[in-house]
Amino acid sequence: MAEETKIVCPLCERVFFYHDFHEEFVADSCQCGNIQIMLRENEDKGGSRYKHTLAITFHTERPQITSKYEKDE
Repeated sequence: MAEETKIVCPLCERVFFYHDFHEEFVADSCQCGNIQIMLRENEDKGGSRYKHTLAITFHTERPQITSKYEKDE
């Protein structure tokens, strides 16, 4: 099953998708400046299969974050 995580700014309604962030695209922000997203490299690599963490910060309004699972065909 594939997971799709969507992050939406409630002020300007900019939509981000978790899968869009990778080693060549590590940061973005919404037009109104409320949400900033940055891909951070995990310092403790012992035992974790994840190399990066997605850090999401906001200034005024909390982002709306939803995840859904899609069945792989």
